Amino acid sequence: MSSNTVRHWSAATLTVWLLLAASAAPAFAGILEDDEARKAILDLRKEVRDGREQLNRELREANARLDTAQRSQLELVNTIERLREEVAKLRGQVEVLSNELAGQQKRSRDLYGDLDARVKSLEPRKASVDGRQGAVERSEEQAFNSALELFRVGDMRGTIASLTTFQKMYPQSILGPSSQFWIGAAQYGIKDYKASIATLTKFIESNPDSPRLADAWLTIGNAQLDSGDRRSANRTFGKVVTDFPGTPAAETARERVAATAPPKR
Repeated sequence: MSSNTVRHWSAATLTVWLLLAASAAPAFAGILEDDEARKAILDLRKEVRDGREQLNRELREANARLDTAQRSQLELVNTIERLREEVAKLRGQVEVLSNELAGQQKRSRDLYGDLDARVKSLEPRKASVDGRQGAVERSEEQAFNSALELFRVGDMRGTIASLTTFQKMYPQSILGPSSQFWIGAAQYGIKDYKASIATLTKFIESNPDSPRLADAWLTIGNAQLDSGDRRSANRTFGKVVTDFPGTPAAETARERVAATAPPKR
């Protein structure tokens, strides 16, 4: 083969190869572009998958937070309702306690008023009896008045017994002299003239300033007269007229002085 032939073959071969290379270049480039596209798709799918997972996680977390919030809200509602019930119960208890307190206060006031009245009923009070000043206990005064009530209804023996007991219970009472006078009057009422004269004589000696002296002397005169001692009775009636002029006792005594005067000879 000549050198020209060789050169021609080589040139032809080179030309073929260049043509093949030129035609293969676009195909190879297409293969490269498909790989990149496939890789991009895979990357996009991964991003979508990752985004979906992230979204799902966020949704789960949001749902969890919502559930927690709903439970908290429900618990809050239950707590509020429970507190309302407790408040209503407490209001009821307060109302009951208020009523009980009001009742207790009323009972205390009533008790205090009753106690105060009882204490006052036991406290001595100042009194003036037949010109004598002093303190008189309520029980003392009640016992004396009860005895006088027996005298008013005509129970002379009951009067004597009650006033005798009174004198023993209250020996220092300012009512003592009066009790002695009424004992003498009651003794006259049961016709125990001797006892009446003795009691009233002692009364007169012990109480020379008593406003009851005129009545005491008049009763003594009546006892003397009724027991048959007209002379003593006449002297006693005359004393009443002389010593107690202007008194009702003196007027009665004046009439009896004349009635008991000894007959003229």
